[in-house]
Amino acid sequence: MKRLLFTLLILCHIVAYSQNSSDFSSRAKQGLLTYEECMAVSYDSFHEIIPSLIHLKNIYSQSDYYVGDIYNNIMMYLYRYYVENGDLISSIQILQETANTFNQREHEPNNEYIRNLLVCRGRTEVWLKNYGSALQYLNAAHEYFEKKNDYGESYMVMLLNMAIAYQAKGDLLSSKLYMDEAVEQFEKLHGNIFDIKDENLWIVLENYGYLCAAIGHEKEAEKCFLTVINKSKNDFLSHEAYTQAVNNLSVLYMKQGRWSDGAKLLENLKSDNDENNYQYAQNRCMCYLYSDNISKAIESLQEMNAVSLRNLKSLFSNLSQLDWESYWTQNSRERLFINNLVANQTHSSQAIGIAYDNALYSKNLLVNFNRIIDKFVAESSDENLKKKYVHNKYLREQLAYKSNKNSRDSLLREIMNTEKSILADINIFGDKLTQQVSSWQKVRESLNDDEIAIEYSYAPVMEKYPNMKPNYSAFVLRKDFEYPKLITLENVDSVEAIFYNEEQDRLAINEIYTHKSKTLHDMLWQKLTPYLKGIKTVYYSTAGPLSEVNFDVLQDGKGKMLNERYFMIRLSSTGNIANIKQAYQLPLTTSVLYGNITYDETPKDMTSINADRGKWSEIPSTKKEIYNIKNILSKNGIEVKLLEGKTANEESFKEMNGKSPDIIHLATHGFFIETQKQANNNKFFGMTTIYSPKESYMMWNGLLLAGCNNIWQGKNDLINVEDGILTADEISRMDLSKTKLVVLSACETGKGKVDPIDGVYGLQRAFKMAGAGTIVMSLWKVQDDTTSLIMTRFYSYLTDGIERHQALWKAMMDVKEKFPDPYYWAGFVMLD
Repeated sequence: MKRLLFTLLILCHIVAYSQNSSDFSSRAKQGLLTYEECMAVSYDSFHEIIPSLIHLKNIYSQSDYYVGDIYNNIMMYLYRYYVENGDLISSIQILQETANTFNQREHEPNNEYIRNLLVCRGRTEVWLKNYGSALQYLNAAHEYFEKKNDYGESYMVMLLNMAIAYQAKGDLLSSKLYMDEAVEQFEKLHGNIFDIKDENLWIVLENYGYLCAAIGHEKEAEKCFLTVINKSKNDFLSHEAYTQAVNNLSVLYMKQGRWSDGAKLLENLKSDNDENNYQYAQNRCMCYLYSDNISKAIESLQEMNAVSLRNLKSLFSNLSQLDWESYWTQNSRERLFINNLVANQTHSSQAIGIAYDNALYSKNLLVNFNRIIDKFVAESSDENLKKKYVHNKYLREQLAYKSNKNSRDSLLREIMNTEKSILADINIFGDKLTQQVSSWQKVRESLNDDEIAIEYSYAPVMEKYPNMKPNYSAFVLRKDFEYPKLITLENVDSVEAIFYNEEQDRLAINEIYTHKSKTLHDMLWQKLTPYLKGIKTVYYSTAGPLSEVNFDVLQDGKGKMLNERYFMIRLSSTGNIANIKQAYQLPLTTSVLYGNITYDETPKDMTSINADRGKWSEIPSTKKEIYNIKNILSKNGIEVKLLEGKTANEESFKEMNGKSPDIIHLATHGFFIETQKQANNNKFFGMTTIYSPKESYMMWNGLLLAGCNNIWQGKNDLINVEDGILTADEISRMDLSKTKLVVLSACETGKGKVDPIDGVYGLQRAFKMAGAGTIVMSLWKVQDDTTSLIMTRFYSYLTDGIERHQALWKAMMDVKEKFPDPYYWAGFVMLD
């Protein structure tokens, strides 16, 4: 389990100071204490001097009053206070403010203040689980320390943090090397590490124990932890060292199967830092679970989720995307596996309900992020906020697609600053974000008697702590269920071996959906059938790579497909059922159709319109497709705007921002880049800039519009004109909330980078983030002529009044009659 490394960085000891004077108390409340008075206060009264320290930092940051030692001490005291009290936001702000002041006031780039600041920032990135960023700061500090031959306390702290960061990234060799060097340096300064007398240094011994445990030196680790616990238990100054030593000793006992011993250690453990409390609650939950104390395990699980929610609210409300993205990746996985482990292990109805809620929470959280900000800004009367938000979107676009080496750093800094400023203006954003998440009770309320909700997820099995082996699982909920059920399915690797690593050609696809279809059906569906009695409509949401399976066409032993037995409705989350039912009632009155696109244009032609795979060729069948659809829609009173040839450009698509039609139909090429290596070998992606790892996945998927070959082949660098390559990233920043149906008549539009928690990073996510309703998309490289036929039949059935899911199904069955191979007709799915 990951945890916060806290190592004292203050180089001077705090001297106890008698506070008998009533004048002192009065001035402390007003924030009027002098620097000398603040430095003399004992740590147990430290909270009283924070107003004065804040006042003093504002004075000593000014050029006329600036003194490096004084300003540095003030800022480090504030940083230490905020870290120990779990206020990550304030601690980061202190570091940023300190860095800005040092940049203005200090002429020597490599001084002790800068070195200490780099170490602090590295530690903070470790806390955020941004281990790559942490090592960047710490390596920079390491270089500075070496150049100055500075091998004091801060150097030793830096080495410990580097050891922890490398350990978290799985590089145990580097971790041990830095750990050994840190201990060697410590003992040069203070003597034997087990003979520490200074309580401020016990945290160093605790961290040494943590690293010993990480590399398997369990006896040495236990000795470290017990030494810290026995020495510091009753000393307030060493509270952080004590609680961390207790927690990490319990983790060591968990690895050894000593669950009861771990539970006893953790029973009443608390910290002022909520990130620590999250880890304590998580470990308590595990210890109680495997000590068969189910009620205590569930109580600890609820505590873990509550603390995690508080942390996330704060992070999402105050930090930029780069700051919280890695934290969310780690935190969401921990939460899902622990929640589902308890539910699967205990079979407790209460635990299953908690785990189902967590699955809904995790799956929906990031998808709602942009939409909530968009809505808040749109409804705000603050014109300055609106300008900042528009400007931030412009900056993100410039960074991704128009920046060069000289402009990237400045753009990145400006984006992060404007993001934080926007979220500061929306001071309750964290609350708004988490309020959007559904619960299993709301899902049950949205169901009719003949309907069922199936939320696919994971059911971990503990082999030996901390190694878990996941199975696929499904939360099942009906109107008449008192609580959801959790059904454990097959091992993840066994299921994915059937379909996930297959070559996506005609022969492989036909093999999966003919000869292997029953096997997939039995693995993913058979155990659910006892709960399907009397059910007509199935709302289901996939998990991880299951997004690439067309469940509707899976066959049972009698050759019957699921959509022939049930009305199958595929969802991004079962928490959306109520909203989807409401959306179905809305009429379709307007449409925009793209097709028959000219992919080759000169830059001059593209500008005049305002507007390693190599060249994209035109698709002749799309002309017939969009004209047939135009005729069908027009005859039924639906307004049609047809965009083809050179007019089917990226500009026209982006003009729909905020005023999109009911239907958007795109008959074109789709692209999907699977790996960084593929992206590096592509000329277009070589000209793009990644803002964050998750956003890079959204840039690897997209649609091709007029003139795209210029940039795709690297022939021309377009200026003041869109390039014709419409990425999922660009779509995700648009407002398409008025669109009820998006049809992606192109190859692999349902594919993308699969995240086990967040889902698929690709076009489907982009359109959902943009607020669009139902999406029709493809799971493989579909054949042109049969795709055109499916689309024409789909709109014909849709305008005849047939429900949209059944309209697509009937169109696919029509094609199946002429072309029996699943490759030709089974590639499309509909997602709500």
